[in-house]
Amino acid sequence: MSAEARALGARLIVQRVAELEERGPPAGPQCRHLGTIVTGDFNSFQREQDGRCGQVFGAFTEAGFEDACTSFWSKGERGDVCPFSSFHDFRPSDALAQLGVPPHLEGRGIVHAHIDWILWRGQGLKL
Repeated sequence: MSAEARALGARLIVQRVAELEERGPPAGPQCRHLGTIVTGDFNSFQREQDGRCGQVFGAFTEAGFEDACTSFWSKGERGDVCPFSSFHDFRPSDALAQLGVPPHLEGRGIVHAHIDWILWRGQGLKL
C-alpha cells in the first residue's frame, strides 16, 4: 500500500467517524456518546524523519485525536517517552534502521516510532 493510499484511508476513517459521532449512539436516549477510540496497525510512523507530523497521523491529530501511548506516558511519573517495547519483543530501533529512518530520532525526542496506534478523542474519555 502506498503512502498516498494510507493518507487517503486515514482521511476516510476520520470522515466516517465524524459521521457516526454526529448520528450518535443507536440505543436511544439512555445512551450517550463519551468519545471515540480508533485502533489499528497503520503501517506508518507518526512522524517524518525531520520530526514533522506524518500525513496519516496528521489526519487524525488535525481532527482532534490523541495518541493514547504518548498521552498516558506524558501524564505519568516516567516522563514523556513512550516505551519502545511490545509483547512480542518488537524493536523499533531495528525497524528504524531497516526502513532507513535515522535512529537518532529517538535521541531528539521523536518518540513516535510505533506503527500500531490507539487514538482517542472525546471529553468523556480519560486516561
